[in-house]
Parts: sequence; C-alpha cells; structure tokens
Amino acid sequence: MIEVHGLTKAYGEKVAAQDLSFSVRRGEIFGLLGPNGAGKTTTIRILACIIPPDSGRIVVNGHEVVEDPLSVKASVGLLPERISLYERLTVMENLLFFARLYEVEEPVLKIKELLNKLEIQDRAEEPVSKLSKGLKQRVSIVRALLHDPLVLLLDEPTSGLDPMSAGVMRSLIQDLSSQGRTILLSSHNLWEVQQLCHRVAMINTRLLALGSVDELSTKFMGPPRVRLLLDEARKEVLEAIQSVYGVITLERRDGEILIEVMDPERTVPAISEAVVRAGGRILEISVVRPELEELFARVVRDEVGQDSSSG
Repeated sequence: MIEVHGLTKAYGEKVAAQDLSFSVRRGEIFGLLGPNGAGKTTTIRILACIIPPDSGRIVVNGHEVVEDPLSVKASVGLLPERISLYERLTVMENLLFFARLYEVEEPVLKIKELLNKLEIQDRAEEPVSKLSKGLKQRVSIVRALLHDPLVLLLDEPTSGLDPMSAGVMRSLIQDLSSQGRTILLSSHNLWEVQQLCHRVAMINTRLLALGSVDELSTKFMGPPRVRLLLDEARKEVLEAIQSVYGVITLERRDGEILIEVMDPERTVPAISEAVVRAGGRILEISVVRPELEELFARVVRDEVGQDSSSG
C-alpha cells in the first residue's frame, strides 16, 4: 500500500529525510519512531502530498505522489499533529464542508455514523472552539475518515489526550486495521507504539532499523529470555531444560532462572513439558521482553557511536 524508495528532503541546508526507504503492507499498523527533527512529520506530509520530495519514488495505493497527487489524496486520510478545524463553525458545519470537498455521497448520514462511532454524536451542533483537545482530535479523525480512505496517516494521534480519549483512539486504530485499512502513525508514546504496531521504522533523517519489536529486540538486545521460578532447581530439572531445542543459555540469578531462547512461542511450552517430565514444579514462567524505550535508546546510541567512529 505504501512504497518509499530513496526519499530525500531538505529545507535549505537542513536535511529532514535522507535516502529513506520502507514499505507498509495492506492492513498493517506501521510506526515511525525518531527523535525531534528526525523527519517523521516531513515524511507524513510528503505521503499526503502536502509537500513534494526533493528526490525518491513514493507510491501510495498504486499512485505516485509526484505524478498523480490527486489520486493519492483521494485514497489517504490525514490526521495532522496540529488540529486543523474552523473554530467558529460547529462540528457538523466543519465536517459538511470537508465532506463536500471530498464529494462524499449522503454526507449527513456518513458524518452521523462516524460521530456515533467516536462517541461524540451529542456534540454535533457545538462550535469547535468549545471542545476540549481530546474531542477536537476525535472530530479530526472523523474528518480523516469521511471519504473512506484505504490509507491513514496519523501524526501523534494521542498527543495531549486524556486517558479515556487516548483509549478510544487506540481502539479505533485497531478496528480500522482489522478492516483492512493501512495505518502509518508517528508517535512519541513508545508504549503505545509497542501495543499497536505490527512493525516499526526507527529513523533519524535516515533509516536506522526496521522490523517488528521482537525482531529488533533480538537484533539489538540479544535473544529473548524466559524467566522461570521453580519450587526447587534440582540438577536433573536444569539439565532437562538445557536439552530443550531452542534453549541457548541458562543462568541462575537471585532465586530465578533466566533462559535465552530462539523462539519463545515454541520454546516456552517445550520448557514446561521438560520440567514436568523431570519431576519439577513451575511456580511462574514468563517471557521477558525489553521495553521499546530501551530498544530505541540502544538503536540511537549505536548510531551515534557509528557516526563518531566514522568521523
């Protein structure tokens, strides 16, 4: 659904994106992560045909952003970081205006359906200026969905929202993905990205890392680990664990056992079986996964180290 090849964009001497390449599959929730100034918003604005790239080939839903921007805009819904609504107009007046721009059929019915979905149908006749930021964000997502876009570009979709509004937004994103919509989102909320995204691209004007959180964890943090508590860590039980296919290392630490494994989904059941067969009893077993914040810090640190060593 989204193909980015060699995207480069500079503002004068400041490079915002440098030879950036990635792809996003249909129905995927794809996260763009990076520090401030990394090029996340620039990339989203190029995908939405708001600004042109300096170079590169960018395709959205089969249409090239440079050669066919109108077709791209027709298939993309954009939620910008800064809310862009007419404050003096009511919610309904705002949405009717944008629905007419997109030539939405039966706009009133469509708007009411989306307002109900976002649980703000009772605010339809209120001026936008009277709404909280969270409610304005919900109206903005309705605006982005009016023309049933196949691709959604969300720039900091829950920034500054209260927990209830953020939860509604996350649930909506998951629902839209399950319907086959392709979603690219940028967020500083790494916990949120870890919960929502199938894959992430870590960028700092250029691509630093790309993959699922588990794939990147293995690449940058080492193999996943299983934490195991036994009633008694007898020798024969430990030997049975070490004989399991997929177990890499086993370490006893502070009364618990940490086991490096190749694939937790396959290895954890096999470890449980081996313990029982050896006459042991499991008190607790869990997979230890690094937080995305820790992973992101490692990737950025590695990049800084490479840059300084090459300079």
